[in-house]
Amino acid sequence: DSANFQWWKRPSGVAAVCLGLLCVLLLAGIIGLSVYYNRIIGHYYSAERFHTSSLNNLTKERDQLKTSYNTLTKERDELQTRYNTLTKERDQLQTSYTTPTKERDQLKTSYKTLTKERDQLQTRHNTLTKESDQLQNRYNNLTKKRDQLQTRYNNLTKEGDQLQTSYNNQTKERNQLQTRYNTLTKEKDQLQTSSNTLTKERDQLQTSSNTLTKERDQLQTSYHTLTKERDQLQTSYNTLTEERDQQQTSYNTLTKERDQLQTSYNTLTKEKDQLQTSYNTLTKERDQLQTSSNTLTKERDQLQTSYHTLTKERDQLQTSYNTLTKERDQLQTSYNTLTKEKDQLQTSYNTLTKERDQLQTSSNTLTKERDQLQTSYHTLTKERDQLQTSYNTLTKERDQLQTSYNTLTKERDQQQTSYNTLTKERDQLQTSYNTLTKEKDQLQTSYNTLTKERDQLQTSYHTLTKEKDQLQTSYNTLTKERDQLQTSYNTLTKERDHLKEELNKQSGGWKKFKSSWYYLSTEKKSWTESRQDCLKRGAHLVIINSKEEQEFIHEWSGCLDIYLGFHDTNTEGVWEWINDGALGQSSAPGTTYWRDGEPNDAHQGEDCAHISKKVSDPLKSWNDVPCTTTSHWMCEKTPSTL
Repeated sequence: DSANFQWWKRPSGVAAVCLGLLCVLLLAGIIGLSVYYNRIIGHYYSAERFHTSSLNNLTKERDQLKTSYNTLTKERDELQTRYNTLTKERDQLQTSYTTPTKERDQLKTSYKTLTKERDQLQTRHNTLTKESDQLQNRYNNLTKKRDQLQTRYNNLTKEGDQLQTSYNNQTKERNQLQTRYNTLTKEKDQLQTSSNTLTKERDQLQTSSNTLTKERDQLQTSYHTLTKERDQLQTSYNTLTEERDQQQTSYNTLTKERDQLQTSYNTLTKEKDQLQTSYNTLTKERDQLQTSSNTLTKERDQLQTSYHTLTKERDQLQTSYNTLTKERDQLQTSYNTLTKEKDQLQTSYNTLTKERDQLQTSSNTLTKERDQLQTSYHTLTKERDQLQTSYNTLTKERDQLQTSYNTLTKERDQQQTSYNTLTKERDQLQTSYNTLTKEKDQLQTSYNTLTKERDQLQTSYHTLTKEKDQLQTSYNTLTKERDQLQTSYNTLTKERDHLKEELNKQSGGWKKFKSSWYYLSTEKKSWTESRQDCLKRGAHLVIINSKEEQEFIHEWSGCLDIYLGFHDTNTEGVWEWINDGALGQSSAPGTTYWRDGEPNDAHQGEDCAHISKKVSDPLKSWNDVPCTTTSHWMCEKTPSTL
């Protein structure tokens, strides 16, 4: 650090040394001249009888020398006075520099604070963006669930038609369908209350209700044609029961999601207000940073001017040093040189004046130098021999000053870059703010729409309440019919269980998942033998095409390790599914579910894949083993093979 250099290593220290040495040389020259001329006078006195006329001339010359000596003494005192004045001005500059130093530290602190606030604002913006994406995803999920509910409602309508025609007594069946229709109406109202987007579906349900009323009148003529559909009614009735339970679960899920959406909406509103406050704060801080940037630009220009001035002063100091070296040799023999040295002292004084201005920018390092300069002033006589060392030090300081200038230039460029970056971030935040404003308006519109829909649903609710009271009267009559239907239901339940037993006997150990049938072996064979066994059964070793299928196979196989139709026997490291399926050719895998570190071909012959139960994670359970290893296996029949 430049503050740690000795005082005589500073430009002002070198100038002070030069001034002191010049004063010493002047005094030495004057004393030497006095001694020289005293000897001459003594010589003339001893030869007075020969040089009477020269004595008067020497006397005049002595008087002139004394006059010159007195003049030089006065000039030396004036220079000393000017030096003391410059010392006081330097101390004042040291005091004045403390204030800009504090302001610079405050500016750095403000800049760091602004950077932190910008990062916090960026974090809040990212959080708000993620929450907006989550809200969009939830909205999409709700839309999909609404479509699923619509599909399920259509299925319920068809199954209601089948149930309505399945009873032996047409009158009792019509009344039972009326009861179930009322139940579906209540469930429809519950779903309509919990869903934000089912207004159109309500109208469709109303249309379906009218259609069902007309179809009920047509049931009398359709009864004789629906006797054979009793078996289908049993299956449809079971499906209706399961789907009703699923619909109830979906309704509960929609209720929770509605509450979560409301909570997310409130949170988004609060965060929007916080973002507005942060945006206003950032705007003020941006204006403050702009003002600080302009101030820093001016200070940079002043530093550039000071740098050029210092360069000129360095060159002048080099010239003064060379001149002083010559003057030291010429001072012994030339009085006229003393006159020139007086002018050079005046030049040095001007140089010190310029250095006083330079101290304005480097006053941070003069605190310690002031005390050192006070001590060094008393030892200036001894430091004459150190002038060469001071010159070398001045050269190093010049290089250090160049380095400091380069560093300041880089810092200026970095601050310019930071300013540009902050400007871009401000524009991006403005864009994000505009986007959030539009989203807020859209949400406000949606809220108003939902309010109207709520009022309409409230009106429908009152209407249905009245209908419920009317249906309560019919309920008492239907109680007896319900008991009769319960007996019929028990009979159908027994028939259903009987049908399931017959189906299990006919399936021969096969189990259905989605559109495919699966067979789990009860014995162990090699991979090739397992493949042949599946071919004999009109199937192929299982090929996994989805995450759901992987989880189903992993769960059904229990604790058994089972072979898959997956291998790299053709090319080592290139895994592919077997070509026993409908495509008739090998295919590359889509998504794989290898254990960590697999496949590793540990024994240089592990070319077949199986599901290992050494790990519990179904999505990380594949392992490669030698194809000769005996293991259980699983066959698959796809719709194409069926």
